[in-house]
Amino acid sequence: AFPATPLYTAGTASLGPGPWNSVCRTIAAQAYIQRAVRDFAAFRPGVRLKLVNVSWWQGENDASAGRTSAEYQADFAEFHGMINPVIASNFVLDQQPVWNIMALDFNRTAGETVINGASQAICTTYGYNYVDDHVGKSTQKEELTVAQASPITKGVDATTPNSVGGLDNKHTNYIGHQLVGQRCFANIQSAGIL
Repeated sequence: AFPATPLYTAGTASLGPGPWNSVCRTIAAQAYIQRAVRDFAAFRPGVRLKLVNVSWWQGENDASAGRTSAEYQADFAEFHGMINPVIASNFVLDQQPVWNIMALDFNRTAGETVINGASQAICTTYGYNYVDDHVGKSTQKEELTVAQASPITKGVDATTPNSVGGLDNKHTNYIGHQLVGQRCFANIQSAGIL
């Protein structure tokens, strides 16, 4: 929901409103989840929403900041401990939602390799799904021609970030989103939720 939001609380490289664990979690829970559930209840009285999936695709700033695997796992545990009660109190849960944690393929640095390893460890710890179908499959916008990137606009260059009016070409393009979406849906089906 928010760009450039590391999990660690002292993330100085974060864009506003700030790092996830100290700022964004409250906004996400109150402004997004709770408000959406409240508004849906007003629209459909007596009907409750069922949550089937949580997709987690985060960690670029944590990687750039040099967070260790242990630190990232601890930061995720803090987030996880906060969000699960919010989910449980706002949604019908016949069973726990499927969590799909996506591998990073943004800067392709050693730091991202560490965060990807931490994400794999998190998936092992919690029994979640690690999704890496998109990694290394030429899914960054900067690797496509303008015609290949269409209908998504390709940014002005490989270094101008969104925050200063450019389009960030390192983010996954629509092909990568399709690969991730297919894997996430398959994981949901495998869990027997859909």
